[in-house]
Amino acid sequence: MSEESSFDSIERRISSLERVVCGNSIPDPENKSIEALMNVQNRLQSAVTGREKITSLFSKLDDLEKYLSPAFRENLSLTEPAKLNLVLLEENRIRNAVDCLQTVKDLVQYLDSEHIKAVPSLCPKLYEVSQAQLKLQEDAAELSEETRQLIANYDNLIMSLSKQFILWDSMLTEIEKGKLTKKK
Repeated sequence: MSEESSFDSIERRISSLERVVCGNSIPDPENKSIEALMNVQNRLQSAVTGREKITSLFSKLDDLEKYLSPAFRENLSLTEPAKLNLVLLEENRIRNAVDCLQTVKDLVQYLDSEHIKAVPSLCPKLYEVSQAQLKLQEDAAELSEETRQLIANYDNLIMSLSKQFILWDSMLTEIEKGKLTKKK
């Protein structure tokens, strides 16, 4: 009976696979999906036969899938002392989070105050302010880029002038050496 039910199960899976591959169209009797799959399986089997590394890799695939599955991490459980150590290590961070949450809880009364509720919707004004702030950021970025370009140009100009002064200095030195030799 179990062979019959497993065969029916396989038959259902193959028909659903054919529907996925072929679409909802009527399956073509000429479509030999099973033979093509068997042909591929036979080719893979013949390619693997005699190659120990590949067969050992295939044998390790189950272990690899087990370790990579999200359920594996859930199955690993820490011992109670390890859990206690983790909590103790994170104690300061947990206390800081509790303090921050307490501060938020204390300040929520100001957010729900009548003064804020009585103010008409500030969303349009806030939108305008945020747009102005974004425009200012863009302008500042453009100004920074222009400043960098001006500094680069200034640096190039100073470098050119320095080279020119060095050239003039060497020419002047040569002229002075020539006049000194003529006087002697």
